[in-house]
Amino acid sequence: MDLGADALRSWTFCLLALTGHFALCVAAMNRLHSFGFRREWLEVIEKGLLGFLLGILVLGVVALMAEPESLLDPLAVWTAGLIAMAYFAACCTYALVVATQWAARKWQGTTRRLLRNHSQVIHVDRVLAESPCGDRKTRAWALVPGNQILQLEVNEKILRMPQLPASLDGMRIAHLSDLHFTGQLTRDYFDLIVDRTNAMQPDLIAITGDIIDRAECLGWFQDVLGGLTSRLGVYCVLGNHEQRLPDKARIVDAIQSAGMHYLGGQCITVELNGQTILLAGNELPWWGPAPDMQRCPAQNAPTPALRILLAHTPDRIFWAGRQRFDLMMAGHTHGGQIRFPVIGPVLSQSRYGVRFAGGTYFQPPTMLHVSRGLSGCQPLRILCRPELALLVLGSEASTADADAAAAPDVLC
Repeated sequence: MDLGADALRSWTFCLLALTGHFALCVAAMNRLHSFGFRREWLEVIEKGLLGFLLGILVLGVVALMAEPESLLDPLAVWTAGLIAMAYFAACCTYALVVATQWAARKWQGTTRRLLRNHSQVIHVDRVLAESPCGDRKTRAWALVPGNQILQLEVNEKILRMPQLPASLDGMRIAHLSDLHFTGQLTRDYFDLIVDRTNAMQPDLIAITGDIIDRAECLGWFQDVLGGLTSRLGVYCVLGNHEQRLPDKARIVDAIQSAGMHYLGGQCITVELNGQTILLAGNELPWWGPAPDMQRCPAQNAPTPALRILLAHTPDRIFWAGRQRFDLMMAGHTHGGQIRFPVIGPVLSQSRYGVRFAGGTYFQPPTMLHVSRGLSGCQPLRILCRPELALLVLGSEASTADADAAAAPDVLC
């Protein structure tokens, strides 16, 4: 018997199972945030999952140390018992499933309806007179090599919308998400975002939740976001972090006092170039209910030329499809916040894991744009810059010969 070959095979299966164990725990962690649990419960469950993740590893190490000869056959240790064997098999299977899904996403690539992405990276700490880090913790994290919290990526994404009428060709929508007003990043940072957004000259501005975490920042709605301007106005929904404030009514009042429109659970129509556009906001699972599309003003008006949904989580994508929305915008996932080379994002707070972690997707009949967000409570981003996006909608005629290649980043 070749002990070397047997040991190698045994260790290979064990590493596969450990990968599956990690993937199962991460999958559970991701999906926790799709149920609308309160923050207190989430923290308890997350700690339990972390304990389980590390506990299995500790038990394995202890078992191997207790029997040094098992280093030649660790598989025997990990499968000693019916329950252990069943979990070992489940972990191996799930590791293969995750690897297959990852390969399929890599093979599929980005949607062909994203025609171009012109990117500009702004090093905020070089542009502003003072560092926008508002506390010691954020300043310390900003010094971590590779941390990109101060590298704002401004993206202009040209999307092919075959059903779009010619009169709406070139419609410009600025998409902002996950601003997280906490004071960790100062007002100067968000003033810069407002200036850059206005410079895009959007027809409409959409803000998809997690705007504020702390009551002391309520004044920033009027002082900062009140400076946003567009032809059709500024529309927003709330996310899960607004639950950290005790009074939703105060948040809505702050939104309206800033001249913005609150869309949570609502459905309205606006006019642009003689065309009716339907706008709706779905804040489930944290705030409800979903907008009643049967009672939408559009039911008694001309058929909308364009149907747009604002949601905080990309999990609402299949609801959007059933309601025949043409475009949905969301955030919440922060693009994974930490992306690994080749692998990509791992943590993504969604019932679909990293499937809609960040970027542009087409889930017929709906185009989905998921913003990586502009800030966060954890001031760490690796290979995942904060994002300010401008979506430019193109009709079939204007984009027929468009080049699908993305433009390289321009640093400034």
